[in-house]
Amino acid sequence: MTLSPEEMKEGLADAKKAAVEDGVTLIDALVIAEVCKSKSEARKLIEQGSVSVNGNKVTDIQAVLHQSEAINQEFSILKKGKEELLCINILKHADSQKAIRFYNCSMV
Repeated sequence: MTLSPEEMKEGLADAKKAAVEDGVTLIDALVIAEVCKSKSEARKLIEQGSVSVNGNKVTDIQAVLHQSEAINQEFSILKKGKEELLCINILKHADSQKAIRFYNCSMV
């Protein structure tokens, strides 16, 4: 069974949300979203294989989030550990004034 992007958003309505600029590193995204307190903490989690993006485990500390690789070219689902889910809205460079801040609005 495959979920549509709209169904994914609905299922993640209670998940923490953040917005980042297209091309931001995964390390920076984890800190911006307040999932990690520091870049070194984010780096350790990635190196340990405790972070996944859209269901794919990431171990490369140089990993970058791109809008073109996002679900529906809009958002990515980050998972820290076994249970902590996060929706990352990836904004175009033109929207960078809105990026790099935590927000609690619905993505639906």
